[in-house]
Amino acid sequence: MPNALKNFIDVLKSKRHLNAIISILIIFAGVDLLVVGQKELWVHYLGLLLIFLGVAYLLFAFLPYLKKEYRVKKKSLASRFLSFISLKGRLQPFFLIFGIVIISLDLVYNLVVSPTPQLLTFDSIVLLFGGWLIFHNFVPKKFERERDFVFMFLFFLILILVIPLLILRLTMGNFEESVNVYSANLLVPPLSGLLGIFGVPITNVNGIWITMTLKGGTDAVIGITTECSGIFSFAIFASAFMAFILIEFERITKRVVALLALGMFTAYLANVLRMTVIMLVGYHYDSSNLQAMLFAHANVGWIIFLLWISLFWVLMYKFLMKEKKPVIKKPEPKGVACSVCSEILTPSVPGYRCKCGKFYHLECIESLKKCPSCNKKLERDEEAIPKPRGS
Repeated sequence: MPNALKNFIDVLKSKRHLNAIISILIIFAGVDLLVVGQKELWVHYLGLLLIFLGVAYLLFAFLPYLKKEYRVKKKSLASRFLSFISLKGRLQPFFLIFGIVIISLDLVYNLVVSPTPQLLTFDSIVLLFGGWLIFHNFVPKKFERERDFVFMFLFFLILILVIPLLILRLTMGNFEESVNVYSANLLVPPLSGLLGIFGVPITNVNGIWITMTLKGGTDAVIGITTECSGIFSFAIFASAFMAFILIEFERITKRVVALLALGMFTAYLANVLRMTVIMLVGYHYDSSNLQAMLFAHANVGWIIFLLWISLFWVLMYKFLMKEKKPVIKKPEPKGVACSVCSEILTPSVPGYRCKCGKFYHLECIESLKKCPSCNKKLERDEEAIPKPRGS
């Protein structure tokens, strides 16, 4: 391996935060391609490939840190949260049972209550969380940080996607209710406002439906449904980001709160930007069948969202989370230093002391006729210097 490439790999391995961000972004892109929307088969294969590459990169970057000397027992916010919800670890031995119960409840819900017994995206998230609870206690201790990250990621994914929808369905008494309420209240209003700023004529806004006049003069009614809303992309990013922050910090500070708030707002803003670009494509390039908009939605929207989020992660790493290099203080030398070479004088090396009080090695001033400090003539018969202090 060339030295330049080896040096580059060594430097890359030393950037722990940056490596974590890169691997999370790659895995996030893969998961997003798999679970978000109806896409062609090759896109799903691309998603699987990205997940594999992200996990491989994570292993490549973090294997050097799995040594015992690296594993300093520090309580992160994630480990403290796990300790809190498990009653200081008392409930942790029962995680396997909890996982089986969660999986069973989801299956029963689909068979008895849900109008669609098929296992859909929300069911996949619940089953994945239940499966991880079963597997949680079998993870080796040296992978504690990675184990906590996966738990927190799935926990926040449940908290953002599944719990609000379940509460909404119970309060409305309608188990067919979707997350369209998110689109109607948080996505459609800013989206229609931005389109108006870009000169797109909006003739009507009703719930999740936006009516706009295309450039060719045709009116198009567009519904921002669950798959169009980007709620899954937002939830995946937000969950990964919050899990990452909680395993990296040990206590809640203003910096942690600011990072969490900034990350959530950026993810929301990226989603609005993604939908705005897709709608602009339809406005400028469609005549009536909206094929350009559908193509942008299926193949370009996730790229826009990922690029925006990547920019946020890079800026966050550079300005807010950059690791501080430890300052290594050199021990102060003991004894008397030569005023020419700055090395400590020892009894084994002949030395000289000028009348001005400066000390020198005889070798250092052998060719000099004057003292470099006081400019006085050097007298070779001066008394030999005493033993340096501390020798």
